[in-house]
Amino acid sequence: MWNVIRAQLYQLKKDKISWGAIFLALAMSVILAFLYADEYKSGSEIVAGMAFFYAMIGMIVMLIVVTGIMGKDFTDKTLNYEILAGHTRGEVFLGRLLVAALVGSLVGFLVMVVVPCAATLFLGWGDVMAWQGVVIRYGLVWVTLVSICVQLAFVTILTKNPYITLLVGYLVGCGQMMIRTLGQEFPDLASVGESPLLSINHCMNLLTFDDWYTFFLDETEQIIYNSAVEPQLIVTTIGTCLVTIVLLTIFGYVFFKHDDLN
Repeated sequence: MWNVIRAQLYQLKKDKISWGAIFLALAMSVILAFLYADEYKSGSEIVAGMAFFYAMIGMIVMLIVVTGIMGKDFTDKTLNYEILAGHTRGEVFLGRLLVAALVGSLVGFLVMVVVPCAATLFLGWGDVMAWQGVVIRYGLVWVTLVSICVQLAFVTILTKNPYITLLVGYLVGCGQMMIRTLGQEFPDLASVGESPLLSINHCMNLLTFDDWYTFFLDETEQIIYNSAVEPQLIVTTIGTCLVTIVLLTIFGYVFFKHDDLN
């Protein structure tokens, strides 16, 4: 399986589409930071105001990277050559899945945190939000990203086409965002939009912070954000992600093992 993993990493190094998407996403993130430079003066303010948008950019890049790793070899039949060369189907499947899940989630996560980390380094964290809760939230986001990568890998195994998976992933993301928006207007949908089962939506919820105003003696005001995370949310997020990862890995392997790969 190690040879399969090495081959995927080598292909990824040569993948101009994935690298182009990564650099474009990082450039967009930096441009957004400069456009709102006058509004946000610290790392905590950047996270409170912009984390949602960076999450959207990061997940789009992750979608491109994961579908490329899992799906491109279906189109040129490289999978068949690996099996004929002596690799088992389990090695071929798990080698790609591991690279897709780890590299995809790390790339998406990098896009999400690079600007907040840079802002904190140069401007300081600030005092509008406690950093401990933010660290926990980003940790839960990364776990959720791994789950999303496995979901995308599973869909790619079913479709055998990276471009169809790109379209499906984009439409599912739009659908979850629509549920989130409708939940603000229709209370009955609010609980659905907050479910960890809607992984994309859940990342957005983790990076959305409640706020309130505090007033000082000189009548100035400041917005304070709440980054605290309830223990139940931590357990629910990790539990849902682990169950999703395990089940889809098993189902994906079973399907891949018995598929004719044509």
